[in-house]
Amino acid sequence: MTGGQVFDPRTGVFRTADVATIGNKVAEISERVDGTAAHVIDCSGKIVTPGLVDMHTHVYDGVFEKAVPAIEAHLRRGVVAVVDAGSFGVSNFDGFRRYIVEDAPCRILGFINISSVGLSNMEVSEFASPAAVMKDKTIAVALKHPEIIKGVKVRLSRSQAGDNPLEYLKAAVEVGAAIGKPIMVHFGETACPLEAVLSELRSGDILTHAFHGKSEGLLQDGAIHPAAHDARSRGVLFDVGHGTTQLAYSVARTALESGFYPDTVGSDLSLRNWREPAYDLPTVMSKLLALGMPLPQVLTAATRRPAEILGIDVDGFGLLEKGGRASITVLDQLVDADILPDASDDRLPVKRLEPVMVVNNGELIETTPWRGLNSAAVPEGDAHGACC
Repeated sequence: MTGGQVFDPRTGVFRTADVATIGNKVAEISERVDGTAAHVIDCSGKIVTPGLVDMHTHVYDGVFEKAVPAIEAHLRRGVVAVVDAGSFGVSNFDGFRRYIVEDAPCRILGFINISSVGLSNMEVSEFASPAAVMKDKTIAVALKHPEIIKGVKVRLSRSQAGDNPLEYLKAAVEVGAAIGKPIMVHFGETACPLEAVLSELRSGDILTHAFHGKSEGLLQDGAIHPAAHDARSRGVLFDVGHGTTQLAYSVARTALESGFYPDTVGSDLSLRNWREPAYDLPTVMSKLLALGMPLPQVLTAATRRPAEILGIDVDGFGLLEKGGRASITVLDQLVDADILPDASDDRLPVKRLEPVMVVNNGELIETTPWRGLNSAAVPEGDAHGACC
């Protein structure tokens, strides 16, 4: 790769440089790499970044009815590592491990649902029976598979948790503490105030859908809720989790203008939104750029930061450096803007970051076109369940 704008997420700095890889390692990053190469790709004017990491998606394809295929939805769109956010529980984890994680070309991790059944469809809550919460069994399987299970997921909207969200939240915190991992909390339209949810969270726990426009959201009287500032000061993390109904431009704009940036840029991708309105992780990143979040912060929140939270930075994810993992995404910021919707059909001109090249552990991956080009092919979907 020659002449690209190489991004270093440790410093937030770009530099014009060549990047050479040998096998699955980065051999050299310098102003000019001399010598012969099997392939030389001109990246002039393009962003060369560590392979993207999606902190929040749903890839239990074939079990969760709205899950996306990981390769098509993520890898071929520049994402080399993904986190399934609660599609599986302890009762069906083995299927997730055998049929989704094992032999996958990209890295697939997960936050285990506090409900043993995980997600299967959008019509039945995972808490339809309180007996679905099996804390001891969940702890046991999470401790047995720490290389896959990176935390615990709990959904607290009324459509899932009813009038007792704190009961399920406390169960998730208990399991998270027992396994030494964070929890990820889906909130909004919750039968308790935001401050009640945040007060239960520990340093490292994650509030996803941070910029939704529903009741019990991030804003109070048009500004960031004091409880959110307090939580962040205690080390609580905030994820975008765009999904189908979980991003309001008005909320995100207010947050970003005040410097309240998300820690991670999860897409919350599913079949309900992978053609509109979320599309893919690079498109969610592009929306944040259009709303005013600086490019270095956007890239860091989709590379180094999630890799650190997940503990996969030690495997070379989230970084681009000599001797490191050859997992690289090349992005082109388009000149012409697309007019893209948020969850409430508010519209925004967005100059998209388009992945034009993906190297996954040394292997060149064929990219697939932006799915917005085929939006007419989107099947009719319902908004029931407020998941993704």
